[in-house]
Amino acid sequence: MTRALPRTPSAPLAIALCALAGCAFEQREIVVEDTLAPDAEAPADTTIVTDATVTPDLPSTPDASPKPDAPVTPDVTPDVTPDEPVAPDAPIALDATPDTPIAPDVAPDVPTGPAGNACTMLGPMGGTDPACGSVLRCLTSTTTPSCSLACVDNSAQAVERAACGGGGSTCLTYGEGASAASLCAAACDPSAAPGAAGACRAGFVCTGWWYSHAMARNDTPGCAAFCTRDSDCPSGQRCDVREGTCGARVVDLARLPDGEPCDPTVTELIAGETVRRNNQCRGICFRATSTATQGLCGSMLNLAFASMCPDDPARLLPLRSLTPDNLALCIEARCAHNSDCRAPLVCRYVEDSTGAPLMAFPPRCLYGTARQATGIP
Repeated sequence: MTRALPRTPSAPLAIALCALAGCAFEQREIVVEDTLAPDAEAPADTTIVTDATVTPDLPSTPDASPKPDAPVTPDVTPDVTPDEPVAPDAPIALDATPDTPIAPDVAPDVPTGPAGNACTMLGPMGGTDPACGSVLRCLTSTTTPSCSLACVDNSAQAVERAACGGGGSTCLTYGEGASAASLCAAACDPSAAPGAAGACRAGFVCTGWWYSHAMARNDTPGCAAFCTRDSDCPSGQRCDVREGTCGARVVDLARLPDGEPCDPTVTELIAGETVRRNNQCRGICFRATSTATQGLCGSMLNLAFASMCPDDPARLLPLRSLTPDNLALCIEARCAHNSDCRAPLVCRYVEDSTGAPLMAFPPRCLYGTARQATGIP
């Protein structure tokens, strides 16, 4: 599956992210050439790329969807009169009495443990937890455990709610087609203020994975794991605010700021850690072009808590969805001349599918192309 960002036709952005518990987001792939300018309208033929394998920042999914225990049929015959027979094979919905059956094809709007609830009873395959009701399981995430389960994307929101525990739930889908991944999440409203109705609980961001869908149109927004402060994390863990993940690491301001060139192929073993990772950026070293060594430093941003990028906010504007969504990226710096950029980046315009510069978009610090090899002097 690919995490893709809105682009002009020639090269959509694509990010490779890891969302399993404890996974460090140390290396991603992102094609940043010709990205859509912040707050600009997307060209009609914007496309996405599908050349990177990733998983979304939702609770890690067990290998198989756990099923609730089936009701046990008693060994005795029910006490009924001859003129009131009971059909022996009549289906009865879970949590419903025999006198009030629920039609199997009707999606209930009453919550039975909606997705996104906080939970504590984790298990290797997803633990049973009272907070999760009879359908969902308690799964780990990059912040705190959440009631979730694998689900199937459906155009009918009522069907998604039914699969994910009832009202207040949604099946949040990352990517499209056969490569898509869908998990149950709490439904949310990107315009809701923190703490208000429709907002995500602490440690989550309201997003429709807009950069994984064509034309930057998001899926029905749901709450994906993303911390903005240490209090969003389990006790003893810190929040890496550039990645939105909880762990032992925090932002190292001695590293390269967002928008600077980096080499995604360079990794090192950090003291106290067991896995080699790229440590060049304050945020993430994204792969920026088809050349493996050409990357850009960037950070992820929860717009519900911050409206400006952390590094050089006058030049780095959040790259955001064309539809309401609270997840944005800080990765491309605007420029006027090559002197505004750090080599080997040049100040150039985005290009259309033919490679022609699009003068309607402000130039940015990016790697040179065949048509714009030297940038703006």
